[in-house]
Amino acid sequence: MTTTLIADGNRDDVNVFARCSCVDPGTGARLGRRCPLLGQPGHGSWYFAAELPALAGKRQRLRRGGYSTCTLAVQARDALLAEPRGLAAGRAWTLERWLNQWLLDMRDCLRPTTVDGYRKHAQGNLIPMLGHVKLADLTTRQVQTMLRSLAARRTREGGPIAAGTVVRILATLRSVLSAAIREGMIATNPAAHARPLRPRGGQAVLWTSKRERNWRIDNVRPAVAVWDLHHVVAFLRTPPNTGTWRCGG
Repeated sequence: MTTTLIADGNRDDVNVFARCSCVDPGTGARLGRRCPLLGQPGHGSWYFAAELPALAGKRQRLRRGGYSTCTLAVQARDALLAEPRGLAAGRAWTLERWLNQWLLDMRDCLRPTTVDGYRKHAQGNLIPMLGHVKLADLTTRQVQTMLRSLAARRTREGGPIAAGTVVRILATLRSVLSAAIREGMIATNPAAHARPLRPRGGQAVLWTSKRERNWRIDNVRPAVAVWDLHHVVAFLRTPPNTGTWRCGG
């Protein structure tokens, strides 16, 4: 493979180049690859741009930089291009991009209601929390951090998110990453060993007569409350099946 190496960025076939953070003193714009000091030892960093093989009908152009020498940038580029098609794409595709592609593929395989459920998990949780991560960079620790955040999340009613919902979100992620393994984009499933945490319930408070009065006035009550002795006695003295006793329910 022939490598074209220039620093000024005037050629369309450039795939290895240098650039820096110097600015034009007159305009304040970054010089980038136009800096006249490029080529001097220790000035700027080297980058490479490579077009990866097609996957799911689309090609991906990837650019990486921060290399101290041209040789290191060339080596990194050639190592990437030497990888199998899927692994190279796994280094370029974010989880968000792969999720969207996977959802498109699933439209022909699953019922619309099932795909809609997957889409809600993706758009409501997976993409906001992990969508920016490259598939090849996703770790079990990141997945576990997401599950920890879900366990601490509160619903609009103030209660914890249902444990079953967290399990289904994790199951969606596992299916998405298993599909990536079948495409050769990653070697292992980082969600396989992640475990959902039990959602945190509200802190229990004593259900006092004052809290009962406030509840009867404005219908607001703590998420978790326990009866005091007065309420226990009142409940036990209430005849069964009268429908007259309610305590914050």
